[in-house]
Amino acid sequence: MLLLVRERTGSYALAGVAVGVLSAAAGAAAPVLGRLVDRRGQTRVVVPVGLAGGAALGALALAGWARAPVGLLLALAALAGATVTPVSACLRALWRDALPPGVAPDTAYSLESTSQELIFILGPLLAAGILAVSGPEAVLAAGAALGTAGALAFASRPPSRSWRPAPRGGRGRGALAHAGVRTLTFGAAALLATFAFVEVVVVAFATERGARASAGIVLAVWAAASMVGGLWHGARAWRRPLRQRVLAFAVLVAAGFAPLAAARSTTVLGVLIVAAGVFIAPLMACIYALLGELAPAGTLTEAFSWLNAAFVTGAAVGAAAAGVAVDGVGTRGALGLLVAVAALCPALLVARRRTLEPAPLSAAGGTRPAAATPPGPG
Repeated sequence: MLLLVRERTGSYALAGVAVGVLSAAAGAAAPVLGRLVDRRGQTRVVVPVGLAGGAALGALALAGWARAPVGLLLALAALAGATVTPVSACLRALWRDALPPGVAPDTAYSLESTSQELIFILGPLLAAGILAVSGPEAVLAAGAALGTAGALAFASRPPSRSWRPAPRGGRGRGALAHAGVRTLTFGAAALLATFAFVEVVVVAFATERGARASAGIVLAVWAAASMVGGLWHGARAWRRPLRQRVLAFAVLVAAGFAPLAAARSTTVLGVLIVAAGVFIAPLMACIYALLGELAPAGTLTEAFSWLNAAFVTGAAVGAAAAGVAVDGVGTRGALGLLVAVAALCPALLVARRRTLEPAPLSAAGGTRPAAATPPGPG
């Protein structure tokens, strides 16, 4: 989307706004879809939204190929964002029922965060490969096909089909009734603003040096570093409570971005970005696990959907800010500003750390019927 609008308009600022429109629409829709899942079950929401999302993204690719006006591209981006399938929130709501006895939830979330990095390794590499032989429209079309196929595959699995919502607690209040859920949501928004800022600046940095496709490689290295960190985190038996780990990893992630300002080439940027990635998956795993402890009864999918909304809303702000920064002070200046952007998440979490203590009663967002067969370890 970034490259498509950049090629049409010549402006990174407008391209960042376009990505922001898609992300903002996804952020606005995510809590609504999460609440629907908590009330009606996963399959009834995932299947129709998955089909609609694929159609919207496919239409966006077609409009780009037809050189449609920027206004139409923005409208289709908003529609594609509003129909992002809530698969990730649904998966996280399944973990407590799916885990065998004796397996800690944060271990499962660490596994998920690590495997999720494959998205950010294979996605940029696939995009770079398609861009080498075609244009950004083809990348969007591939995303439409993969997204729809993934949503339908997830909805077809027995754990998802058999999941049932749990009764809501707290007089029917939503997930944001808990102050800790709000803290993690705001912190996640700041964190993803940082990530989106980095992604836009990396693309601009590589394009500026005549190596547009290498941006995918740099981003893949970043994700690979996070995957290694996630494996390290998941393999350890941690004694420190989740709250302390969230705060510590947030500080380490922010500190890892500081060296990027010294990059002079995409090769150096690819080396330095390792430090910016190694603690990301551990931080995300701890955020997921802590959110699972804090969410009020019957609101777990909604809580994770608010987290996803924070992700995409933060990404929207970060992408737009990065586009403005690149146009205003150049890629070197934008990398310097990254230090301040990265400090927002740990500063917020530390300031509101007392809200991250689990409530006496927290419960998962759904239950599995007694007759259902538990999934195997695969």
